[in-house]
Amino acid sequence: MTTVANEDKIRQYIDKSDIQELRYCYWYAILDKEVDALVELFTDDVCLEYGFGIELRGKKEVRDFFNQLLGSPELVSQVPRGANGIIQFTGENSASGRWMVEALSIREGQDIASLSSVQYFEEYARVDGQWKIARMKNDYLYFESVQLRDGP
Repeated sequence: MTTVANEDKIRQYIDKSDIQELRYCYWYAILDKEVDALVELFTDDVCLEYGFGIELRGKKEVRDFFNQLLGSPELVSQVPRGANGIIQFTGENSASGRWMVEALSIREGQDIASLSSVQYFEEYARVDGQWKIARMKNDYLYFESVQLRDGP
């Protein structure tokens, strides 16, 4: 194997790790209700197909949507868990990804939470040396109700 091939593999390994970190930051921003941090994870011209007919274009629409969603006084917490990421490079500064995610939504005064399972189909772009989400499409797989209880 040539040195160039090794350098390419190392670069792709680092880039995959950076994209995984981007995805983790997205989930923690949702959990922490940090809309500003969340919006910075997207490109300026992001296209987000969130499901249920919700399509957002650009950071302003994304910010407005998440301010409303996460700023709702009745939403106590939204707890996303994701895994099984597949990342493929489509160019030097572009990649696509697919993730499996479950999100538990807990609302004020309710003893039943909703659990949703969704696939994320994404496209990433490297902007000024940082990976960003350029496109996201959510494909919901199922919803269920979960009984909340005190303690473990």
